[in-house]
Amino acid sequence: MLRQSLNRSRKEYFDLITHIAICDDNRTTAEIVSGSVEKIFAQHGEQVKISVYHSAKDFIRDMTGHVFDLVLLDIEMPGSDGVEIARMLRRNDNPADIVFVSAREDRVFETFEVHPFGFVRKSTFVKDISLVIDAFISMRNNNLASSENRTLVVSTRDGTSSIPINKIIYIEGCRKEQLAYMTNLDKPVVFCSSMEKLEQKLCDSGFIRVHKGYIVNYSYIGVIGQTDITLTTGDVLPLSRRKKQEVKEQYMTCVRESGMAIV
Repeated sequence: MLRQSLNRSRKEYFDLITHIAICDDNRTTAEIVSGSVEKIFAQHGEQVKISVYHSAKDFIRDMTGHVFDLVLLDIEMPGSDGVEIARMLRRNDNPADIVFVSAREDRVFETFEVHPFGFVRKSTFVKDISLVIDAFISMRNNNLASSENRTLVVSTRDGTSSIPINKIIYIEGCRKEQLAYMTNLDKPVVFCSSMEKLEQKLCDSGFIRVHKGYIVNYSYIGVIGQTDITLTTGDVLPLSRRKKQEVKEQYMTCVRESGMAIV
């Protein structure tokens, strides 16, 4: 998944109206969610425009003419499934952050496939919605404050090159040479290094060594399986059995530190 870019000046950010969609077939629940979200944003001094949908059909129809920053989805709705709606958004490269608001706490791990920003349990709604929305606003502030131009300096066949870290999907080790697969290039960048050195350089930037031959940007991890990892790009990479638990723990650490809230 390609998360939404916030390439705006600080002044533009604070003047920004956040566009939010809420989809829940229960009208009472939708009103509660809408009111709570609007109140939390107001407490942070921010404006929102909220569109409420009571059917997946209406929401999907409107997606063609609207751009939302944040989408809050119920999971179980008549004739539709919130997770499937989220899959559709991701297949269409929709950049909106997704939050599930559901009583189906047993499906939280299933939602990881679409890389949601958060999961709000209806059983503890007041607590969870505050945590998730606060984290969303905090994440945007942190993104503005941090540098988005960090690079990795590497030695290629043509000399020394700098590649933007946030555009690296994963790195594949091929003996003495490594291949960096990028979001902005059709072919990987080939350079000389060692996986050990790269792991040390990139571990603080959200990269996880999932196998002796692969280092992955956690932002593109869709599903952590038993023996492999499916990326949001569709690529499937091997997962070391002995590192599986460590990979899951590192992934959850990255999730928490990035401000994505799974509660």
